[in-house]
Amino acid sequence: MFVFSVKTSYKQILSALGCVAVVAVAVIAATVMPPEQAVVVSGARVTSSEERVSYLRSLGLEIKEDSEEVREVRIPDEPDQTLQQYNTLQEQAGRSLEAYYGKRVRLYSYEVTNGGAAHLYVYRDRIVAGDVELDGQMQALNG
Repeated sequence: MFVFSVKTSYKQILSALGCVAVVAVAVIAATVMPPEQAVVVSGARVTSSEERVSYLRSLGLEIKEDSEEVREVRIPDEPDQTLQQYNTLQEQAGRSLEAYYGKRVRLYSYEVTNGGAAHLYVYRDRIVAGDVELDGQMQALNG
């Protein structure tokens, strides 16, 4: 039979309990708030088709009725050359996709009445990127 004794003070016991409480809070916070919650979502809030079309019209685009197409896309974890060029275009308009690498976003595409297309990338009902293609030229949406 083994006997084990420890001589502690109330101060040491309270310190140990405090450490256990900090670790418990950190574990609970990590499980309740998934890592994707850490992404700061900025941009215009759009929750409906009407709001997205209204947003595009506010930028001077004329959108064809009932032309909305929706796809869910995943932005790669590591950007290739095409994504880097697209992100550079977005940065010129004051946006960046870097915080969304590895995330799933919705891509809304619309026909523009004068023969082009407009695209909105939406994450959690917020526009995180957008572009318009007119006459074969792509431009970032400023707004």
